[in-house]
Amino acid sequence: MLKVESRPYAIIVYGATGFSGTLTCEYATRAELWPSKTWCIAGRSKAKVTALQEKLSMMSPNYAPGGIQVAAVDDAAAMRHLATMCDVLLNCAGPYALTGEGVVVACLEARTHYVDITGEPQFVSKLVNLMRRRRHGVWRWFPVQGLTVSQRIWLCILRGRRCGPARVCFVD
Repeated sequence: MLKVESRPYAIIVYGATGFSGTLTCEYATRAELWPSKTWCIAGRSKAKVTALQEKLSMMSPNYAPGGIQVAAVDDAAAMRHLATMCDVLLNCAGPYALTGEGVVVACLEARTHYVDITGEPQFVSKLVNLMRRRRHGVWRWFPVQGLTVSQRIWLCILRGRRCGPARVCFVD
């Protein structure tokens, strides 16, 4: 298991090329939330992720993502690898009922903190049951951020900070 300090990125935005992911990345870049070397964008399509990184680099070269990663949500090994590369994975790839569980399981196994923007009660219920079965201890989980706080607020909360040990947090 990797130690948090040894991970190349503080934050990876997964699903970066979708509607919500693109808005998140554009806001983070324009607002200069994270220096380039601290965050990365990821998605299923290398061409789309590369194009987004180029667009963000033109917006603010020092605050655009410092790298790209490609991982399909149905590829468990690729998702585990992605989760081991960051302290916090911001999941913007929905619909979560179809795509979210694999991302959360990868984060659990890698002990990577997880944030999403879901508003899908069935998905959250499924994950609460998953968490009860797994009991991984030191890990933060912030689902349903799309319903409770704006992207701007949770991006600012994560701004430049690496998450330290904490208990599982359920947000409703």
